[in-house]
Amino acid sequence: MTDAEIIKNAPEGATHWDKLQYYRIRFNDSSLNVAWDVFNQVSKSWNTVGDMDVYKIRSLADIRRIVGLEAQLATVKLDVIDSVNELYGIMSSTMKPMSMSECLDQIEQELKEQGE
Repeated sequence: MTDAEIIKNAPEGATHWDKLQYYRIRFNDSSLNVAWDVFNQVSKSWNTVGDMDVYKIRSLADIRRIVGLEAQLATVKLDVIDSVNELYGIMSSTMKPMSMSECLDQIEQELKEQGE
């Protein structure tokens, strides 16, 4: 399951995931201890499991953050592709090879013209 699917399929109240099932963490106000519940897919209810090996599970908050960052990265990649395609168009319209410094000069000139 992808990270996006993990988030999409998470039951209400879930806070963690371990490749097979969802968990939620509960804090005991009086003792500051935590208790863990596991989501039963069949009964669609939470069952207490007590202590857990937390190094085996992933936080849904972290997974949500990763999904968001992956979406931002995809947007940046598209922006870079658009910029490269635009730069290639500038280069091909001149009908001559350009060095990197010439490309940068051309871009700077284009930006100045757009700003006027």
